[in-house]
Amino acid sequence: MNLRARVLWCLLSAFAWIPLPWLRGFARCLAPIVARLPWREQRVTSINLRRCFPELSEAKRRQLRTDAMFHLLSSLLELPLLWTGSVPRLLKRIRSIEGEELLLRATRSGQGVLIAAPHLGAWELLNLYLADRCELGVLYRPPRSRWLEDLFNKARARTRAVPIRAEASAVRAIVKRLQQGGAMGILPDQKPREGEGDYAPFFGIDAMTMTLFPKLAKRDAVQVLFATALRVPGGFKIVIREPDPTVQDCASLNANVERFARLDLAQYQWSYKRYSMQKSGANFYGKTSSD
Repeated sequence: MNLRARVLWCLLSAFAWIPLPWLRGFARCLAPIVARLPWREQRVTSINLRRCFPELSEAKRRQLRTDAMFHLLSSLLELPLLWTGSVPRLLKRIRSIEGEELLLRATRSGQGVLIAAPHLGAWELLNLYLADRCELGVLYRPPRSRWLEDLFNKARARTRAVPIRAEASAVRAIVKRLQQGGAMGILPDQKPREGEGDYAPFFGIDAMTMTLFPKLAKRDAVQVLFATALRVPGGFKIVIREPDPTVQDCASLNANVERFARLDLAQYQWSYKRYSMQKSGANFYGKTSSD
């Protein structure tokens, strides 16, 4: 790592000693204030909640927005701990695991295992858990700065995670890994690049959705699982389930992501511009549309 990355790593390591209850308490105090500030994440969250849940009263949407801000702040404040903290110590923060037998059976089957990890809860903690149980390929979109990418990879090198850059050669690497009976983790609700997706309903609104995941899911000798790490009092809860319905296309992929998001709507990342690409070319987010 270069000097900037090393300095940032040291700062993150120092912040990692702050107890998790303190971090969450601070996030809980800040959430009502942040939910009223005119910043990008709050505006995008408000737009997404208004479009996706028109049936909710304004009071309920405001409460959902405040709760979503709490989880967004928690994600940011937990990052130093999850990136630099002791992996065994972090795994002790897992209070319960639902569906671990599905993961163990799949990884021992000799078939490829495709794990969908939506933008829900603490997905960095989920990566640590999964990579502790098996050697896990992780598809990621590299940041603009190479030194930040080095930082990301150092954080993930503490486990058996194998980073795979989302570039031209990525599909070949993923297919090879699955053919060899390996496990592969993908964010299924990541907005795809031009020409790499199709429109499908997500919470009743068409969203540009990656076609890569359904194509991989339909391959022979590939098992598909959905997983998340939800925040619970004192730590986290791992949830692993088989897809329902079976992932055949973008619509069935989004149906599964939505089913998982409804486990705890406030923990879904509503500040993500999931609908910024529209068939009509409409500007879904108005003045917040620039990335």
